[in-house]
Amino acid sequence: PLFKYILIPAAFGDPIQELEAPRPKGLEDDNFTTTLRKHFSSRGKMDRKLLEKQVAEKTKGKMIDEKYMDMLMSNSSVEIVPLVLPLKRTKFLSISMYVDDQGIAKNLPKNER
Repeated sequence: PLFKYILIPAAFGDPIQELEAPRPKGLEDDNFTTTLRKHFSSRGKMDRKLLEKQVAEKTKGKMIDEKYMDMLMSNSSVEIVPLVLPLKRTKFLSISMYVDDQGIAKNLPKNER
């Protein structure tokens, strides 16, 4: 079975799209998140200095290994923000927002939509 999702680009000139994807069978088989990682990785290139600044803020100034920084630079991750939890009162409907976790490090525009 398929589920619907909405793609809301940051650029006001780009249309909002309603799309469909196969429903994941479980956490191990989440092709949807894999597809989003590919989509987000094609959007912008990370600014190493900005990423280093973000990491320093999160680690309270501790130095991190260069190999770890290289791994962070090459990874694309998706932050999942639950907007509606699947509860009995929502008839187990859930709504989540999927965000490019490195959007700031890539200097991408803020999506105000």
